[in-house]
Amino acid sequence: MPPHAWRALLLHLVAAAILSYALLYVKLVRITGPSLKLSEAKGGMAQFLTMHGLVGSWVYVMLSLAQDIIPASTRFLYPIKRACLMVFLPIGFTVSIVYWSLRLFAPTLILGSAKSAHQLLRLPLPVDLAMHGAPMVALMADFLFFERKFSRQQMNRVAPVVMVAYGAFYSGMLEYLSALNGRFMYPFLNMSPFSVRLAIYVGSAGVGFGSLKFLNKMHP
Repeated sequence: MPPHAWRALLLHLVAAAILSYALLYVKLVRITGPSLKLSEAKGGMAQFLTMHGLVGSWVYVMLSLAQDIIPASTRFLYPIKRACLMVFLPIGFTVSIVYWSLRLFAPTLILGSAKSAHQLLRLPLPVDLAMHGAPMVALMADFLFFERKFSRQQMNRVAPVVMVAYGAFYSGMLEYLSALNGRFMYPFLNMSPFSVRLAIYVGSAGVGFGSLKFLNKMHP
């Protein structure tokens, strides 16, 4: 195995360990306050974009590991891996930008206030970084150092459709589940009328597409 392949394998092993740690924490530890019972809410953890990015990034990294260990699988796994990269790299970027901006400068908008009945619990820093930072860092590093950049046609024709489709799916799911549950799980959505929520959804999709274009342009 050439040095380049060993470096890729090391990145994928480290990323797999960190993302698996985050997923295991979510599985074993309740991350919400006592009155915010996700097990009783329609949609559960799928309502959090963080989970979409975390699970999607984990799938991408595991596909990469499979390719590293069994090179013959590349012809079958590579197209799936590239599709995951186009979807979950911008999602991870969006999650990190939005979460850490609110976490640092307006924490009540993302976590809820101490007096709120629906407050999310503050995570230990290693878990917080694994959930809200590692997916972006892992996929961005893999893309910039070990993957080919997306073609102009893919960026101009495919990527916008992917971002709009996923944005419409996720925002539609949130609106539907909030109608069933009587609330959104994100405090900043609960305090926003539909017009503002629509702007948030469109803006988030724009951030994702813009980040993908920026990273593709920065690709050597």
